[in-house]
Order: sequence, then C-alpha cells, then structure tokens
Amino acid sequence: MDSYMLEVYDFRDTVELHLKYQRNLFEAATVRRHLGYLEMLIAAIAEDPGRRIDEYDCLPEQEARLLLDGFKRYRRGVFKTVLRSRTVRSSGGPSAGQHGF
Repeated sequence: MDSYMLEVYDFRDTVELHLKYQRNLFEAATVRRHLGYLEMLIAAIAEDPGRRIDEYDCLPEQEARLLLDGFKRYRRGVFKTVLRSRTVRSSGGPSAGQHGF
C-alpha cells in the first residue's frame, strides 16, 4: 500500500471516497483535517462549478493565515542566515573575486 492514497468511486447517484494511509506515518487527526480540506473544496465546486480549480479555497481562512505567517517567518530566517553568511565572508574571509563569483 502507498503511504497515503485516495480512492474515488462513482456510482452515478453517489460518489464514495476511501482514504487509506499508513498509521505509523500519519496521525488520525491530520488525516481528518485533510478530509475536511477535501470536503471544503468539493462543497465549493458544487456551489460554483464554473471556476478554475486554482480559484477555489480548500483551507479555512485561519489555517491559511497560519501557514502563510509560518512561511514568512521561515523566509525571514533564511534571509537572515544568507545575510549573516555574506557578512562573515565579506569581513575577513576570502573575497568574492577570489572564488570567481
């Protein structure tokens, strides 16, 4: 079995979704949260089927904001690390010209 697999069965009048996952890799709460995202996406598509798929939201606004804030903090941390690294090289380390940069 794959570590995380979604099976979709179309029975004309109904659709069944079967989600299979390895319990040693995923917590049940995480899988339930992912199913909530899928449910939200399916409801949005049913409400307005004429939109492009990338125009639908599948995350609750609060969670999307948390993810974006985390990404912004990560980017700032990476930027500070790169800046610190460049500062160390330029103050006493070999110059950029010595490395052919």
